[in-house]
Amino acid sequence: MGPPLQESLSLIEAGRAREALEIADNLQRISREANRFNVGQAQVSMWIRGMAHEALGEPDKAADSYEALLEMIGDGHTDIVGWEDLPERLASQRSAAAAGTTVGTD
Repeated sequence: MGPPLQESLSLIEAGRAREALEIADNLQRISREANRFNVGQAQVSMWIRGMAHEALGEPDKAADSYEALLEMIGDGHTDIVGWEDLPERLASQRSAAAAGTTVGTD
């Protein structure tokens, strides 16, 4: 996914997760416009959104993003570096949401 993903991760690490959500929104918008030259934008958008919501302490929203991504890609997450732990992240965020706590925030 290149620069948008790299920038998003840098923003999240810098404590600017809300700005990463803006990038995710843009990627999602572009993917709906049948951008056949850059496939995977919707999936990357979901992953960025999940990571950003984790950083913001919003486990319910993070879990929703991870769940939508897993529904879309199935076991394909095992083939993508950095996404191998998606089922565990989803479970962790669902658990945190149910308990009213946060997981994955700095």
